[in-house]
Amino acid sequence: MNLHYLRVFLTVAEYEHITRAAEELIISQPAVTKTIQHLEQEVGLELIERHGRRIALTHAGRVLRDYGRRVFALEREMEDALAALRDVDAGEVTLAANTTIARISVRAEPYPTPGYR
Repeated sequence: MNLHYLRVFLTVAEYEHITRAAEELIISQPAVTKTIQHLEQEVGLELIERHGRRIALTHAGRVLRDYGRRVFALEREMEDALAALRDVDAGEVTLAANTTIARISVRAEPYPTPGYR
């Protein structure tokens, strides 16, 4: 699914008005209408009903709105998690050690030659 289409749809659903959604998104009203039409074709269902200047979501539109909100909430959560990994206080460090060197050093103590580091 095209996430740009989904974002436009969610804005239309929020404002219940195509022109107001277009103003919010800073795109033309015909571009919003075309995007909604593309999305409806993509999902194979009617998503909005027009009532004059206002719109109402169909049952399919309400389902898509609810899942779409979850998609973008999960996207924000993912971005936050990745940002936390860039923070020096977060993350994971893996250390490895070879115990063989320690055993050699312990055994070599009574015999100073050859030297070990």
